[in-house]
Amino acid sequence: MTAPPASRIVLVVTFVLSLAGSVRAAPLASGVPAQATAPPGDTEQKAMTYEFGPGASGAVIVEAGSRTVDTTLRVWRRRPDGSEFLAGEDDNRGNGSDSRMTFTARDDERYRIVVRPAVISWCGGVIETAWRPDGAPMPDKTAAEAAEAAYWLAAEQAAGAGGAICAVEQRLRRGYVSPPPGADPESQKVTAEETVAMAESAVGVSHPLYARSLWELGNAVGKLGKGKEAEETYLRAIGIIETSLGPDHPALLSILNSMGFTLDSFDEHAKAQGAFQRAVDIGSKAYGPDDPITAKGLHNLGLHYYHRMENATAKALLTRSLSILLGTYGPDHPLVAKSSHVLAIVINNLGEYAAAKALLERALAIDDAAPDAESSMIGEHLTALGLLAIDMGDYAKPCPGWSAPSRSA
Repeated sequence: MTAPPASRIVLVVTFVLSLAGSVRAAPLASGVPAQATAPPGDTEQKAMTYEFGPGASGAVIVEAGSRTVDTTLRVWRRRPDGSEFLAGEDDNRGNGSDSRMTFTARDDERYRIVVRPAVISWCGGVIETAWRPDGAPMPDKTAAEAAEAAYWLAAEQAAGAGGAICAVEQRLRRGYVSPPPGADPESQKVTAEETVAMAESAVGVSHPLYARSLWELGNAVGKLGKGKEAEETYLRAIGIIETSLGPDHPALLSILNSMGFTLDSFDEHAKAQGAFQRAVDIGSKAYGPDDPITAKGLHNLGLHYYHRMENATAKALLTRSLSILLGTYGPDHPLVAKSSHVLAIVINNLGEYAAAKALLERALAIDDAAPDAESSMIGEHLTALGLLAIDMGDYAKPCPGWSAPSRSA
């Protein structure tokens, strides 16, 4: 697919910010960031909603973020008949503090974008949101950085425990504990321990913020090969969340999934299965059986069974996960491509070669047509198709030929 020139895409956007019952509206022009300063409190009350209708079809990038907190970003597509479905969501995979999405806008549809801080409670700050046609220059972030610096300068000057709490939030959400891949694991552990001590001083050992710091410490310890210590750290974090927020609170999901992957890596498969299954149950109860969060939990549980070579069980779970994603995003979304790829690998192991080939070819077509196909899983799809050809006895074509199509901005 070739994206249309940026000059052909004209969007009219209205910005609506809801904070504790208040609503403000202002136009949001292409490439001009909108800034909103939200006070501390429950993140459920900190929702920013953008609505727009494109003047022409084309690839659009939406970005949202803060220098101090991770954000979640969802785009809902509204059809001419008034029905809505989820067109996409935050694709930063928990790395850094920015959310970024690329999707293809249509001139006969409207869109609703919802941005929230991705934490249980928030210390407040500036969240910036912008859209631009794919290929257009990035917006200037100088003003946002100045506004954020001013906010935190005021926070540091404030008296009481609030400043200490915000310092921990900053540390957890600005990459101190989760540095880029390749960082020294031992230094990650030391930094995580320092954050745990800061959290204990700020809120005590019974607060969800302290539990979050323990979760990060568990991740760091697990990377050092200390499986038992990591498990004990995760369990401490889980106990705090259960006591403070309840046994079925969604704040448990990240801890349970991290613990599951760590336990699997140390061959504690029965415990890992229990962690993944509990995450599925909590996600389904909190968000419903057909939500993408539930699909993610099913996907993780399916991977667990796949790595244990229990392919029939893995197939059932991954099929259900893919079904949810198809119902949520439609058939052409990159997450559908990724889910199809994993399911294809599993059913290939079961000897269902024709079905596996169809899934992989569909995944390849989705990623090839995506505006950011160069950063997709095209290489993985081609490799899997080549191995599948060998499994099917087609030795003349072990690697399907493919060349990247030309693309214009």
